[in-house]
Amino acid sequence: MLLHFSLRFFVILAAAAIVRTGLADQGMWTYLKTVNVHAPGEVEYEQYVTAKWDYDQDDDGKYRFDFRHEFEFGITDNFQMAVYLADWRVKHSNSGGTVTEFRTSALEFKYKFSDPVTDPIGFAGYGEFKIGSEKFALEGKALFQKTIDRWNFGYNFVLEAEWEDNGANGARYVNSKGKIKNYLGVAYQAAPSFSIGAEILAITPIPDWSGTDETRFYAGPALSYRGTGWHITTTFEVGLNRVAGAERFQLRTIFGIDF
Repeated sequence: MLLHFSLRFFVILAAAAIVRTGLADQGMWTYLKTVNVHAPGEVEYEQYVTAKWDYDQDDDGKYRFDFRHEFEFGITDNFQMAVYLADWRVKHSNSGGTVTEFRTSALEFKYKFSDPVTDPIGFAGYGEFKIGSEKFALEGKALFQKTIDRWNFGYNFVLEAEWEDNGANGARYVNSKGKIKNYLGVAYQAAPSFSIGAEILAITPIPDWSGTDETRFYAGPALSYRGTGWHITTTFEVGLNRVAGAERFQLRTIFGIDF
């Protein structure tokens, strides 16, 4: 039911993009966040779809689809905020079959301190607050970006903290864990409407904040196309090391529409 509603919602938004004039803000990557923000009064919808599959044989998971519905709003020349209407997923395992789960809704804030074109390096701070029936999470990011002619270089440092429900005696948000993420990206503007690049991800889980698990490394190409009032970006990531419980492949696509 939720999947059917999401697909209908996506079709309606795509139809709106056909009659929209102007250019959408093109994202060059799907995991890395860029430094730039929307102009005051600008509104953009972004539809995320992330597929993950080929889990380690010690894990019961087989594949998973994650969905996010996000509206971004330009507030000032240097500040934007966003609302995630819903983060939800469909996952399949041998033991549990196929299950649809709502995870969280969220608020996102981003402030640009310096520009990637006019300043020696672009820098922005980012904060995200997620809450759901079984999960509460905080995420902070330091965003760096530099534009040189047709080239863009980006780096994100991410610290994430989560609290999940353990289901014991009605307790909520008690199981605490975290992640450290390092994202690195490069993109080349091959044409006014098209860019090609790559992303490298390093994700280090911190279970119970008592130590770190093995870092998971991913790398892959990123392609982005911008049309009139819309843009689409896709990244295909391959796991560079085999870690128990981690997926081998990830494919993320973001479809954005300006209003």
